[in-house]
Amino acid sequence: MMQQDRRINSYEKKGDVEINLIDVFCILLERKKVVLGIAIAVVALAFLYLLSVNRVYQVETTIIQTAVNEVEQLNNLAAIGQLEFKVIDNRALFLMFLGNINSRALRKEFFDKNVLEVIDSDSEQKLTPFQVNVLFKDFSERLITLQDDAGDALVGADGGDGIVLFKLEGVEQGKIGIWLDNFVQMANKKTVDDVVMMFNNSLRSKIALLNYEIKKSQEQHEFMREEQLNRLNEAYQVANKVGFDKFISTQNLNQSISLSQANIKNDREELKLSSPDYLKGTKVLLAEIDVVKNRKFGDINLIGLRKNQKQLAVLSKINTNNINFDSMVVELDAKSKVIPIRPNRKQILIVSVFIGLFCGVFYVFLMHGVANIKGRMSNDEV
Repeated sequence: MMQQDRRINSYEKKGDVEINLIDVFCILLERKKVVLGIAIAVVALAFLYLLSVNRVYQVETTIIQTAVNEVEQLNNLAAIGQLEFKVIDNRALFLMFLGNINSRALRKEFFDKNVLEVIDSDSEQKLTPFQVNVLFKDFSERLITLQDDAGDALVGADGGDGIVLFKLEGVEQGKIGIWLDNFVQMANKKTVDDVVMMFNNSLRSKIALLNYEIKKSQEQHEFMREEQLNRLNEAYQVANKVGFDKFISTQNLNQSISLSQANIKNDREELKLSSPDYLKGTKVLLAEIDVVKNRKFGDINLIGLRKNQKQLAVLSKINTNNINFDSMVVELDAKSKVIPIRPNRKQILIVSVFIGLFCGVFYVFLMHGVANIKGRMSNDEV
């Protein structure tokens, strides 16, 4: 050590600023315990930091558009029933799914039913509404939908397979994968329910319209039957007054009618009826009146009634409870891939080793420089 100091002092006396690498290496080798001690201390501090902070994990799930039209069965039923149901293809169905999974309402509903319950169980005090809103905002921000530069979801513009990547970050390693998978299924169910609800609404509207048209046809027929009964009753009264009990042809009317001039004058209005039904005679008219009174709706062919009744029978048998379909396909579920993303333990430990070594070397040279300054000051005093 004294030899190294003499070498350095000799360089200083000559006015040269030179560094002897061998002397530097010797200094570090002599103080290696100090360097290693400081490095170990820094690494230990980094390790304690890693133990004290919560690890943040990330899960991913890949969703793709269905290859076939899952709603084809509903489209066919709508065509058969002539429903006002917009035809939905697989791409439109997938876009409906994306709209639901990115909606704030659905995320809030899922957060309240799943995530908030876990947070409440871990918290010692009941959360305030403000704290709940802050936690929901944090959860919604950590639920990421991978988008392109234009801000649109990665759905095939040409109608091909759309691919969307969803990511969720959180400290709950065993739960975030289940949460993301359940949320995707919740959005899928919401989409399916929306489509079925639209179909059922159009089905109910069509059934209501058919019932209205059937009722209208029946009321119209009832009105026509009442009109026919009134006409036959009037003809019967005329035929009874003039004594027509049997059918009378118009050619023999003058020969068959033997009424006084007064009677003809009194019955002139009845004889001017536009319908010659009174010529059928009272017996025929009574039979027709009896038939019309006992007539049922099924016994006649009303205009459009049979067609509407058949269509109503077909629509009434449609049951959407047995129709099952999905709005998307899960290509990779979240539970199968849970990745720790923060903090990066390996990176932090490697950086702490270099920082510890740097701090140790810096400390050694700092102490060595201070010792040299003190030595020179002592020599000057002597």
